[in-house]
Amino acid sequence: SVKRIGSPQPVDLLKATARDAFEKLESIDTKITENFNEVAEELIESLGAKGAVSAALAQITGFTDLKALLPRSLLQCAEGFITIQFDSNQELYGMGLVWNALRRVLPAEAVEGVRGMQLLADGKGAVFDFDMKFKKSFDEAVEADKNCPFRAISELPELVQKPSRGV
Repeated sequence: SVKRIGSPQPVDLLKATARDAFEKLESIDTKITENFNEVAEELIESLGAKGAVSAALAQITGFTDLKALLPRSLLQCAEGFITIQFDSNQELYGMGLVWNALRRVLPAEAVEGVRGMQLLADGKGAVFDFDMKFKKSFDEAVEADKNCPFRAISELPELVQKPSRGV
């Protein structure tokens, strides 16, 4: 079995980019940086030291828009989607049980937006991508039923391998 790794989340990319910027900033000659002292002091006065550095890093790395931080699903790397896992005590031979459970706890519009459902390798569950627009409905369903079989995940479990397409 092959362990699939989801794509990095935007926040992970932001942190890695900021770390890279930090290393580059440390190597800039002070004869250059001292030319920015006046504006730096104004920025610190306006935003505070931590806020000024954070804003500068955001600008340097290009992460200045909140949309850039929207989560991406683990299965299809779809922006504005999260990946949900359905857990079962019994082995699943298809997706019917999962779809029925979804229809019982979520509005039809939320269920229609489910993408890319796949069975777990152990046969006792499935994962799928779920539209963040309906996250509140999902959270309410999970909170209302302590035995709810659905949960948001941050790492992909082993999945049933799809047959190759004759490459």
